Amino acid sequence: MKKGFAPSVILAVCAAAGGYWFGQRHPATQTPATAAVTAADGTRSPASAGSSSGQTSPATATEASETHPPGRRSLDEVRERLLALKGGGAFGLSLREQREVVRILADLDGSDMPEMLEFIQKQLPKSLRVGLRFQLLAHWAETDVRGAMAYAKALPSSEGRDDSIASVAGVWAGQDAAAATDWVKQLPKGRLRDQVFGQFIHAIAGKDPAAALELAEKLGGSQQSQHLYSIFSAWVERDPVAAATRAAGLNSREARSQAYQAISNPWAQSDPQAAMAWARSLPKGRDQRNAVLAVVSSWAETDLPSALAAVNQLPEGPDRRQALGSVGVSWAAQDPGAALDHVTSLPAGKNRTELLGAVLNGWAGSHPEAAAAYVQGLPAGVERNKAVESVISSLAQQAPQEAAQLAALLPASSLQSAGWSITQALCRSDPQAAMEWLKSLPEGDAKRSALQSASYSLPEADPKLAAEFANTLPRGESRDQFVASVAGQWAEADAAAALVWAEKLPEGQARQNALNAVSRQWAQQDPKAVMAYAQTLPPGDQQNSFIEHSAGEWAQRDPAAAQAMIQKLPEGPSKDSFVQGLVSGMAQNDPASAASYVATLPEGKTQNSAAASVIGQWTSTDPAAASQWAAGFKGEAREQALNTVISEWGRNDPEASARWLSELPNDAAKQTAINTYLGQLTYQYPNHAATLVEGVTDESQRHGAISRIFQVWKRSDPGAAEQWLGNTSLPKEQIQGMLGKGKD
Repeated sequence: MKKGFAPSVILAVCAAAGGYWFGQRHPATQTPATAAVTAADGTRSPASAGSSSGQTSPATATEASETHPPGRRSLDEVRERLLALKGGGAFGLSLREQREVVRILADLDGSDMPEMLEFIQKQLPKSLRVGLRFQLLAHWAETDVRGAMAYAKALPSSEGRDDSIASVAGVWAGQDAAAATDWVKQLPKGRLRDQVFGQFIHAIAGKDPAAALELAEKLGGSQQSQHLYSIFSAWVERDPVAAATRAAGLNSREARSQAYQAISNPWAQSDPQAAMAWARSLPKGRDQRNAVLAVVSSWAETDLPSALAAVNQLPEGPDRRQALGSVGVSWAAQDPGAALDHVTSLPAGKNRTELLGAVLNGWAGSHPEAAAAYVQGLPAGVERNKAVESVISSLAQQAPQEAAQLAALLPASSLQSAGWSITQALCRSDPQAAMEWLKSLPEGDAKRSALQSASYSLPEADPKLAAEFANTLPRGESRDQFVASVAGQWAEADAAAALVWAEKLPEGQARQNALNAVSRQWAQQDPKAVMAYAQTLPPGDQQNSFIEHSAGEWAQRDPAAAQAMIQKLPEGPSKDSFVQGLVSGMAQNDPASAASYVATLPEGKTQNSAAASVIGQWTSTDPAAASQWAAGFKGEAREQALNTVISEWGRNDPEASARWLSELPNDAAKQTAINTYLGQLTYQYPNHAATLVEGVTDESQRHGAISRIFQVWKRSDPGAAEQWLGNTSLPKEQIQGMLGKGKD
């Protein structure tokens, strides 16, 4: 019998796993994490935690018993329910299917897990099995951390090994935070360690959000911001006022925004009046607007009249219009007649058009046929177009054929968004109908968008049919992209068949894209077989692509063997490609070791390219170490290294990266990096760009950058922007002219 099953814990762990439901990572089968797990020093690990009853490992597990207590489904019935999952949501399972999975888990014991995991691996598409695996592993870990961790460690990289390890570790942290923390401290810096820390923070936040925030702040930079939502979501449940007060004290604007987003909805559910008062007290701008929208949307679900009254108290303008639209969705679901009467009483114009769209979107969610009939009766024009788009956005997933019929009312210029959602739904429910729909669309942006949607959804539903359809498309970029998607998804299920198809394509970009996609997927399954195949190919780009993908996966599974393979390769492009793949694969899990290996390479183009690959991945997990290593390069390699660091680090932590860059000695590499920073981040973070711009040595470039920073900054904080501008190196007359414009 199962013990201590907590659906809310399982779903929370799965929501936090890797930041998304179905994402993939590419870790090694054997990593430093393995050594850490089994380390001595008296530290408990998953290998010694949980059940001590000699649970059979996943690799050798025998079939679980089919005997279940009365009222629980048998394993055969569970299999039937799993096979019935269609993945009707935008990112995998629909909300209804997610609830069904929770019910399925309630019927399973830990002893059932190996068999069920093997079943979903063989019988379900990857888009579903990765997320389901997180949920099954988390459920397993509730009663047997050891067994769940052993299974997670044995997964191949292409099946989300690191995400799975982190998922199990998160459950362990909820059971024994001290032992789990001791274990994670032994992990080397890198992606796996960051993911596990994320799970720990999520687990701790439920009990002590202040402690969770303290741990997140120690991580710093992008790692801190990634976890703020889960921390403040837990905090607001315990003490919304304390959560809001602490959120206001966060250092960066982006951090505050994430915290406010986490606070708004839960607070509105428990005390909407207080939540609305708090939201309106925020400084005017994006944060206030988003908080008000979240509050009124939640409020309208439980007390529509009060939510409407609160919206009507907002000042006229776009914020009030958006808030009314948010309420309109709930209003239509509860009383569509009253909502439509209110809309039609408004004067024609933007306010009415936007509110009508919101009302129809909500109405279509509960009464799709009535909403569809209503829009068909509207007179042609802008208002009807917007109304049709709103109904289609709600109708497409439920009834794609009916949505496609409604789309005929739209002009080609309005079809793009509707075409994407209709195509996606048709591919899942009726691939043949999807192809007919695609053929019926006029040439243009809408058809290109629909083809892109089909390139993701159709191969998953029926790769052979998708391949046949690809052959009918006219030559061009859309066909090239479609072919690559078909090849990659087909190779995921049957690499041999996908390779045969790709090889038969006519020479050109489409064939090259297809072979690259096949090599990438095949390498995740069997890198040595890919390497053997590559050596049968003639020298050239195709061979190099297969070699690079093979080396990348090989390095993650067995870096020593991959390095030994290099000695067998002749000098030339194929060896260079292997080195690039090797370094990239090593950097996935141990960027420091990858950096040490790069340092042994001879100076030149191959070393520079390999270094850039390491720095790019290292910066995402440990920017301080990566930037220190990058700063040690010289010449052209230094310029490339610094530019790679600032491109990655700047997006994740603009303040710290700007400070690091300002402290570097001035040279051509620094100038290039500053210009990269200013080009990428001026429009998002003008205040941080302002701290670097005076370091630009070219006067013309510096003056142009100062002007751009001011123009952007004055929109959000004119006082600070004007004060800063007055102290810049711009000529005084130019400053006066700009300040005059700024005050107009």
